[in-house]
Amino acid sequence: DKAIVEIAPCGAQLCGTIVAAAPLPNTTTTPRDTHNPDPALRNRSIIGERLLGGFVQGRGNWTGGKIYNPVNGKTYRSVMALGPDGRLKVSGCVAFICQDQIWRRAN
Repeated sequence: DKAIVEIAPCGAQLCGTIVAAAPLPNTTTTPRDTHNPDPALRNRSIIGERLLGGFVQGRGNWTGGKIYNPVNGKTYRSVMALGPDGRLKVSGCVAFICQDQIWRRAN
C-alpha cells in the first residue's frame, strides 16, 4: 500500500515501474531514492523508477528477474507468480533465502 507499480512488457521481458507512491510520513513529499548505491541518483524521485526487470515467462510464473528495493538501495534476484485470486507473489532472494510479498491489483 506504499506504491503503485505498473507491470508491462519491455521487449521480450517483463518489467515494473513505480507510477505512484505515498508521501513520506507527516509530509506531502514524494519519496526520493536516498539509498541508491549511485550517489548521483539519490535525490531523484522514486516515481518513474524501474523496480522490476528482466523477467521471462516460465510455467505459471516469471523467473530470471531482479527487484530493486529503494528502502535499502539493494537489488535482489526475483521470481513472480500470479495466483488464481489475481494476487501477485513477488519473491526477492539472496542465495537460497527468499522473502515474499503479496501484491494486489490497484483499484
